Amino acid sequence: MLMIAFTMVLVLNLQRVIPEVITASFEIRLFHYLHISALEKRHVVEPIDCSFACIQNVFCVSLNVAAVADGKGKYWCELLSSNMHSDAAKLAANYQSHHYSLSQVFKK
Repeated sequence: MLMIAFTMVLVLNLQRVIPEVITASFEIRLFHYLHISALEKRHVVEPIDCSFACIQNVFCVSLNVAAVADGKGKYWCELLSSNMHSDAAKLAANYQSHHYSLSQVFKK
């Protein structure tokens, strides 16, 4: 059986009132996992909820998120203090998760 692996980088723009408007951009490496210690681990209803948690944590610069929900409809996620650019050697293909690296945050 032939298996083909690929990497896609996307930019996700988030807007939310936290109380001010925050716009954040993430580079997403689909089906990858950054192997470093997590600042925080949590379970969320939607992967975007983990992105909001990251932009609220001053030490968070990236996150790992489950590619699919568990039996309870939740996604595990890990807030991280490093990203795929500064720890590139620790980024590995993984069909169970996606890696998001924070690229920009704007507060209005």
